[in-house]
Amino acid sequence: MKFADYHLLGFQFSEEETNYAYIGSGGGFKGSFTQGIRDVYLENGIVPAAEFGISVNALDGAMQAMNKRAVNRQLWKAIEESGPASITVPLLLKADMKSPDMGAIREALLPESLTTILFRLATPKGKKRLGEDIKKRFAKIKSVASNKPLLDLLAQHVRIKDFVRPFYCGAVSLTDGKYYLLGPEDFDDDYELAKFICASATMPIVWEPIASVRLKDGRILTNLVDGGLWDNSPLSAYIDFVNSRPKSEKWHAIIANCGCGFTGTVGTDLNIAQIATRSLLDVALAAIFEGDVARFLQVNHLVKQSPVELLSENGKPYRHFDYTLIQPMADELGDTLDTSPEILQKRYAYGREYALDAIIK
Repeated sequence: MKFADYHLLGFQFSEEETNYAYIGSGGGFKGSFTQGIRDVYLENGIVPAAEFGISVNALDGAMQAMNKRAVNRQLWKAIEESGPASITVPLLLKADMKSPDMGAIREALLPESLTTILFRLATPKGKKRLGEDIKKRFAKIKSVASNKPLLDLLAQHVRIKDFVRPFYCGAVSLTDGKYYLLGPEDFDDDYELAKFICASATMPIVWEPIASVRLKDGRILTNLVDGGLWDNSPLSAYIDFVNSRPKSEKWHAIIANCGCGFTGTVGTDLNIAQIATRSLLDVALAAIFEGDVARFLQVNHLVKQSPVELLSENGKPYRHFDYTLIQPMADELGDTLDTSPEILQKRYAYGREYALDAIIK
């Protein structure tokens, strides 16, 4: 992709000291782990000069890039106190986002009262009409919950003019099947940018796709969902970004993984929301993340060891990248949908522990 002229935007990078970039993966409520990582770096005076985030870390990265870290802290505190209700409204599930709400499901699928339904079932014509009505209603169901509270929160705080450092996040369009990595410079409307950031964190089936987002150039992207479907760790975007910068600048990547690199184990009785998050966040994204990072580490190692210059497929020379990869051990972070205060605090503590260890090393 083509990156902005940051000099014209007023962004400045050091040519004497190391510029840090924060690269955050997707991971749902496991994102409290990367909150701990970020806090440790900030407490030690390491403020990222650029932000790259997918899904949960798109939300975090956006706030950090606007110097609105307090908003994100308040959000996680609200999740700890109120659970998923802080950012979502269950439609077909109970408030815990784990148990099906049979009343809501019945209301969504069945058009009349129980008496009317029984009356229809008494005749072949009535049965046929009832079946057609149920099919029509089922076709309108796009998710088991609504992420309107999250979108409202982003709309309240996202302002294009407030970004003081580069920020990029990604989303996938279910309409054309393409992945879009965009930053504030690609928008001329605050709400459209807020919708795109929300789309990056929109898990299919759990939440309804963001219907449309209009870009500054007039393009309209439709049916946008979690960018992790395509690129769960935007390492390639970071590499392109650094390659677009003067070689006199020194960059170091902080790669913060929410735990998608480990699938762990769960129970055998899963509902639709758990199936969606297990399939997307815990399995598919795990494979994507591991593949991206493995290729990055392999090429990086070869470039460092090689006595000659190595060239990519397009003929450009590979360069070596300094990085720190921080991720949990297997099964440490628990179920993706678990928002109990104990597990959120545990994830956060693990993030702090591993970040401190990384800084010491």
